Amino acid sequence: MQSLYKRTRADISKGDFSRLAELHSQSSGLKSLCTDYAANGIETCRRALGGHGFGGGSGLIQLNADYLSKPTVEGDNWMITQQTASYLIKRMAAAEAKKGEPQDEVERSCRDYLSQRDCLSGSDFKVIESDADIVHAFQRRSRYMTYLAHMQRNKEKKTWNSLLLLLRKVSHAESESLLVANFATALESSEDPVSNRLQPHLRRLFRLYAYYTMDNNAREFAKARAVQEEELDSLPGVIQDLMAEIRPHAVNLVDAWCIPDFLLDSALGRYDGKVYEDLFNRAHRLNPLNDITFNTDYRSEQLVRGGDGKELEKIRAKL
Repeated sequence: MQSLYKRTRADISKGDFSRLAELHSQSSGLKSLCTDYAANGIETCRRALGGHGFGGGSGLIQLNADYLSKPTVEGDNWMITQQTASYLIKRMAAAEAKKGEPQDEVERSCRDYLSQRDCLSGSDFKVIESDADIVHAFQRRSRYMTYLAHMQRNKEKKTWNSLLLLLRKVSHAESESLLVANFATALESSEDPVSNRLQPHLRRLFRLYAYYTMDNNAREFAKARAVQEEELDSLPGVIQDLMAEIRPHAVNLVDAWCIPDFLLDSALGRYDGKVYEDLFNRAHRLNPLNDITFNTDYRSEQLVRGGDGKELEKIRAKL
């Protein structure tokens, strides 16, 4: 994304705006997908903490409240997925028209898809064996979803609003393909290589994300003839095996981000492990309610001992 942004800015400074539509499409799709991932991920982590997930000591209550604006700020996530889908449908229509050279890489890949569409087979890729085939499978699924939207919009002349569910799927398929492709590229990059000790752990995370996404969208991958049904059937077992391999290293992988305690604001996620000491400190010393002694005598109108006795009148005024 940063690379595309820098190239686009450089082109714009020269008066060339040809990449602007691609930048807008990718940024819109990724914003929708990634903000959904983050918001849903926070809630998943909160639930995984059980009863602690309801307490302020987890740090996730405030984090959840702070982040939930992101999927809607600057427009609902369903609105911006239409921006991505609109661009992709236009490129698929241009690829079908075959007028001149492809305008960009998206149109070129659409032309490739159209030229091979009738002879595609799920057996073309071995996603359990090859990371490169995983990338190709995601690309094929995205082009299939784009072609489906193009046919319904431009050939069958369906109204835009009747396609909103499909358009969201088109946008997410393209954005997931971009994430998978860039993840794979980063693992193999020679310019900024990943250390030999870290690479196998990141490769497992790459495969876990790819397989989990495939499993959740198995019908789309099968309809696109991007993955064999036998491999789709084997994905749950492969995912379980990957999680077992990743689990012993999960804490270290998260700690590698070096997020400081003051930013996490979590008793449960403290770097020094003093969970219960911090929970006690928050509940006993930092809680302002502990500075108040409530009157336990129900016959008295004085709610707080040592108070002015007017607390009940204030409550009555609100009622």
